Amino acid sequence: MELRDLIKKILVSYPAIYGCSMMATFVFCLVFSKESVFGVDYFGQMLIFSLAGDLPSLIFYSKRELSQKEMNVRLVIHFLLLECVLMVFGRYLGLYETVLQGIFFFFIVLAVYVIIRASVFCDDLRRAKQLNDALAERKRMANQ
Repeated sequence: MELRDLIKKILVSYPAIYGCSMMATFVFCLVFSKESVFGVDYFGQMLIFSLAGDLPSLIFYSKRELSQKEMNVRLVIHFLLLECVLMVFGRYLGLYETVLQGIFFFFIVLAVYVIIRASVFCDDLRRAKQLNDALAERKRMANQ
């Protein structure tokens, strides 16, 4: 994927990642810390946390079109890198403290990852359908 397209995807996915991170915080607090109270600085921390979660997407940069196998390998590497970055960053920010919380945090990151990947996939499908419909219409008009 070209750098320009990749940056556009990163910018488009960032608000979704931030929103999912905030919802994940809500779920995490419901399970482990119902009495938690967050200050305004937490919103800024989550902005940075979400950016840290978005930057590993740069692994998809390539000057040429990737094969399906190469893309699948990069998806696996991306997920592992993302988990490592967010686990370290989450621990640093104090988002989890115990091993059980860390495991739960891991699965929350996984859930957010699946949600974001699914939304990107659905958006790509929608765009592909629009392009195919436009091409079909153009072909129909050319045949008349």
